[in-house]
Amino acid sequence: MIRNRRDAAAPQKRMRDEARRRVAALALHFTDPVEVLSTARILSAAGELETAHRAYRHAKKLGAEDPATEVEHAEVLRRLGRSAESVALLEMAARRFRDTGERRGLAIVECALGEHYRDAGMLDRALLIAERWLTHDEVWDLATFLWVDCVSLDGKSSLEQSVKLAVERGNASPAMFHALLQDLNPESDPRVAEAILAIGDETLFSGWLDAIPEMRTLAERLLARGCEGGARTAT
Repeated sequence: MIRNRRDAAAPQKRMRDEARRRVAALALHFTDPVEVLSTARILSAAGELETAHRAYRHAKKLGAEDPATEVEHAEVLRRLGRSAESVALLEMAARRFRDTGERRGLAIVECALGEHYRDAGMLDRALLIAERWLTHDEVWDLATFLWVDCVSLDGKSSLEQSVKLAVERGNASPAMFHALLQDLNPESDPRVAEAILAIGDETLFSGWLDAIPEMRTLAERLLARGCEGGARTAT
């Protein structure tokens, strides 16, 4: 069934209505950091960004000091176009995650910082962050997109050359090979994919082809024209 525009807009309208209701009720909970923070999140989801920014700022004054909250606030500022303020919050959150040793939080924050650096043209800084997290389970996809973007924007070398350099430096990762396989034309000579996989087998850890869920399927699809769809077993 085809939904009309009114049906599609209904959830967003309900969200905006809820945001307005929460703002109106906030006077009764103006000193409750949990309530203020909850309202900030609803406002952000509803697209009421300037009011969300003020609510996040107020929640911080009331003691909401979780670095994850700083990340949420930074995203609001990014959407408002206030990049410098967003970066400052992310850098603060990253320092706090390093201090607590929380690698998952640090990975997500640093990849967000890398996207800011990429957009600002600071590709070397963004690339360093991407390479640091390419093998991390929580953010390998974000790190890979960031890495590929930086390599493409930099223009100093092709994706293939960049992967080769990473192999030579000893810091290549499955995500790099995944990006390289994705960059191949589906109609390309399967021997190219075979060569890429052979280099991966020589330089990466055993079982690397399964490090990214869809990579084995992609590899088998690229090889199918040359080996009649036969499955490959990575060493």
